[in-house]
Amino acid sequence: MQDLCNVTGGDPPVWLPSISFSRSFGLELIESVISSHVQLFLNIPQFGALLSDRVCPLIIRSFKIKPDFAYAVRLNRVIATFIKNFYELLIPECEVFLSKLVRILETDHSLWQYTLVVEVFKSFCSDSTLLRSLYKNYDLAESSPESGAHIFHTLINCVSKLLKKVSDFEPESSLFSSQLKQKPCLEMLNITEPPTINNNYLVLINLECLLGVVDGLTDLMSKKAELEKQLAKPEGSANADPKKKRDELHSVCRGIAETSWPSVLATFSTCLSHTNDESLIQPILKGYQSVTNSCGLLSL
Repeated sequence: MQDLCNVTGGDPPVWLPSISFSRSFGLELIESVISSHVQLFLNIPQFGALLSDRVCPLIIRSFKIKPDFAYAVRLNRVIATFIKNFYELLIPECEVFLSKLVRILETDHSLWQYTLVVEVFKSFCSDSTLLRSLYKNYDLAESSPESGAHIFHTLINCVSKLLKKVSDFEPESSLFSSQLKQKPCLEMLNITEPPTINNNYLVLINLECLLGVVDGLTDLMSKKAELEKQLAKPEGSANADPKKKRDELHSVCRGIAETSWPSVLATFSTCLSHTNDESLIQPILKGYQSVTNSCGLLSL
């Protein structure tokens, strides 16, 4: 792993002096290693240290390089793997990665760069456990009173505002079904030039990100309801652990709902006003219903 990082970063290898490969291929190898051996890196401290000491600095330096499409695809795949698998092990590092991706959405870039970032977000937006961790570690005031990161809040706002950057957004009735057939940019490992990105596809994955957040919030609300059922039992009311978990989960759910509902509803409204495709309207209306139910249960 040390030599993989050295050669990918342009430094000489230590253990295999004759090894040589491109930066893009190096990132692909690193992603393959860490995604295939997640438990190894999570459970053995020495391997976890390799991630924080070697791989993370390489990824952060990689943002300074003006990427071609092949390099950007592999860089974003590595970041997605880190966030989905090592977010509890590498909280500060994942904050840096997310901040770098958010920065791309906040500034002027090409459609394919926007698309790669939104696809990364889409890959974990419906994971309620990960959403809970993101909000708890970066946005919840008592968790990090001095950092002011608010990563989740900024992420949600940027994904929603991306609609405004796609100036010629003209959804067609076939938006939902036809664009789902487009191959995600993150899976395009066999091409070097960026593909032509249909604006409707970018809008679609933007919408799917926020629908995923709504589904994640709904799942967290279900877990909160289960904890409340446990506490309603005589033997549960005396147990402090479920109470603590319930109170923490309530704070997280409330925060996610308060943070996301303006962006979610604005995106849903925009998409509804530009399509008559039932396969697109149905999940949006379901999303409206889920947001309304969650906010009602949270007394918002």
